[in-house]
Amino acid sequence: MVARRHFVPHVPGTRFLDASTAGEFATDAELALAANWDRTASSVKHMTFIALKTTEA
Repeated sequence: MVARRHFVPHVPGTRFLDASTAGEFATDAELALAANWDRTASSVKHMTFIALKTTEA
């Protein structure tokens, strides 16, 4: 038996809409679409997020 799971960190205060995935797991393209995410926090101020800026292309 093989069990494969993909864990993707997301911003607290958001949730991913499972109904928008074509397969069992979301693809990178589906995760990148803003339409597939829903904000659950009452305000943007309640969402904790740190932006990472790198020099890699």
